[in-house]
Amino acid sequence: MEFPNDPPYNKETLPFGDGFIASMCLCGTLCRLVKSLVLGDDYGKRLWMCNNYQYDPPSQGLYFPDGRPRSPPPLCEFIEYVDTEQTPEDIAHVYRVAQRARRHWFDMEAEERREEERRKMRQEEEERRRKYEAERK
Repeated sequence: MEFPNDPPYNKETLPFGDGFIASMCLCGTLCRLVKSLVLGDDYGKRLWMCNNYQYDPPSQGLYFPDGRPRSPPPLCEFIEYVDTEQTPEDIAHVYRVAQRARRHWFDMEAEERREEERRKMRQEEEERRRKYEAERK
């Protein structure tokens, strides 16, 4: 199974657990362990990602305290998935979230239809009232 070279856009950095040794990137920096939070096929998968990844620049300031600009580290694109399959719990979570969103969407559509019906009934009632007032004059 091939994975895209782009990291998940919604992710959390995980602490290293017992038995985990930080992987070394090809550019020579230590990697960080990241968990994907993107709902879909990658949800819950863990991956090694370079600290210098091109879309995640370091959070250090742009200048040294004396005003000199910092030179940024070289940008890197190293990603290596630790998990190649989703756990059944992650699959179930994605399914539950999708079902909840689907129910919410259907409820929203039903509410819009009811609101449209109420609006039409008010318009018809107003039209009848105007006709009645016009006939009385």
